[in-house]
Amino acid sequence: LQSITNLEGLENWNVSAVSDFSAAFDNANKITTLGAIENWNVSSGTNFSSMFYGANKLTAEGASTINGWNLKNTATFTNMFRNVGNKPTFSFQVNGETKNGTWDSNGTLIVPTE
Repeated sequence: LQSITNLEGLENWNVSAVSDFSAAFDNANKITTLGAIENWNVSSGTNFSSMFYGANKLTAEGASTINGWNLKNTATFTNMFRNVGNKPTFSFQVNGETKNGTWDSNGTLIVPTE
């Protein structure tokens, strides 16, 4: 995946039944935006481990394009954005309030619980 520079052409992929997205774009270190996959229905996803590990050219604007992904069924975010400076902001409903997840130093999403 080191030669991939963008994700164009993936816009219309039907990933609604996919549960494991782990390492899907691991080491795609030339992509700058995730815009092509911003409308993916990832609500069945349970594992996003290392999905974008090493995508270190990702811009802040490029990362924000997937802020709207529905990740409420996800159990594993380990190293999802490891070695990536710019990460998206994912929101979750917690006790009737919208709260943003945070990222640890390994690029693992920490989902708010309270």
